[in-house]
Amino acid sequence: MGDAGSRLAEFKPDPSPPPTNGSHLKRTRVLAGGAITFGVLVGALVAVSAVGRVQWLNLATVGWWGRPVLAAGLAGLMAGWYARRGAFSSAINGMVAALVSLWGVYAIVRLSTNVIFIERSLARVVTFDLLRLAAYGLPAGALGGLVPASIRTHIARMGHRRERGPR
Repeated sequence: MGDAGSRLAEFKPDPSPPPTNGSHLKRTRVLAGGAITFGVLVGALVAVSAVGRVQWLNLATVGWWGRPVLAAGLAGLMAGWYARRGAFSSAINGMVAALVSLWGVYAIVRLSTNVIFIERSLARVVTFDLLRLAAYGLPAGALGGLVPASIRTHIARMGHRRERGPR
């Protein structure tokens, strides 16, 4: 009985990683659901409060284009801040959050207001408005998402410099 330990084989851990069975989702997941949701909520809140109802109904001629850009930028900033994956991921999350927040508020305002289109069709007006909002929102959301990523990168570099010490 006392000699039972010598009969057991010595444990050697396998140095290779476990098989993924073809799935690489853990390494390539770009979108962060919670980050995008928070970004959409913040962007929609800013869009509702900063952009007037008349401007939503006629994006081509009424109002200042900076208000939707501001809302999209803040949506991208919040989505990028909570994504915490990298610059590319933060930019993608920011663009998605900005676009969804602007399009969501536009859809709610457009559906809640009866407007008669005399010279243009409804489909043409809505299509061009959505394209205009995409042109406003995608760059602003990407830039808003890149700001937190660059701040995180800068902080990490500063930490590495402190670890190395003075030259």
